[in-house]
Parts: sequence; C-alpha cells; structure tokens
Amino acid sequence: MRGVWAFGLLAVLAAPACAGERTPVIEEPAGEAIWEASCARCHRDADKALARVSWVLTGQLPPERAVWLRDFILNHHPPAHDKIETLAGWLAQR
Repeated sequence: MRGVWAFGLLAVLAAPACAGERTPVIEEPAGEAIWEASCARCHRDADKALARVSWVLTGQLPPERAVWLRDFILNHHPPAHDKIETLAGWLAQR
C-alpha cells in the first residue's frame, strides 16, 4: 500500500514539470536592468561608480553596504521607489 501512495505522490509532484510548465527565466539580473535604465546614462560602469564611494563601503558586509547605498541612491537621482532596494542590493554584492 505504501508503494501506491509513494507512486501517487511522485505523480502529483512531477505533473507540473510534465505538463510543460516552466519556471520563468530572467535573462538579466533585475539590479543590472535597473542600473542600465536609471543610472548608466551618466554612470556607464557600476564598478567605477562604486569605486568613487569605496571609502565608505570598505570593510562593510553586503547588508550594511545595501543600507548605505539605498540612502545614497535616495538622495542622488533615484529610480522608482519600488526599485531602489533591488538596485542597492545588487550594487552591494559587487
């Protein structure tokens, strides 16, 4: 009886994959897309832009860097408010 249940559970779990449902693929990271749309016109290279503020980011972990970058972006030329966290997080990982 357990074998029937296991087979049934396996069939239920595998059904979405067999039905052709796929997980959407994001070709470009969201942070990079926001950078390209909102920042790249003036700051072509994200790494060079980060180098200009590296004095404050050196020695900080990515979460701390993201907080500082978020505040900086808010006072600079921010993209839409719902995109600031994503952009700051992306930059903090670089």
